[in-house]
Amino acid sequence: EPAALASPLLDLLNVRYVLTQDTIDSPQYTLVYDGEVRIYRNEGTDQEPRFGAHTTFQAGGVEGHVEAG
Repeated sequence: EPAALASPLLDLLNVRYVLTQDTIDSPQYTLVYDGEVRIYRNEGTDQEPRFGAHTTFQAGGVEGHVEAG
């Protein structure tokens, strides 16, 4: 469903590509392949990753630190 492609959840999950047989008419998606299927790149994911390795945390009001690696 085309409306689902506007969901911010796709950017949050870092969905980079969408495969479809339909045309996506949105500036957020760039056509990168047009054959049996169309492949669109989600330009909303070109920002820094939203999930990654964190070295500090807080639990129960106490701040902690873990070594990366």
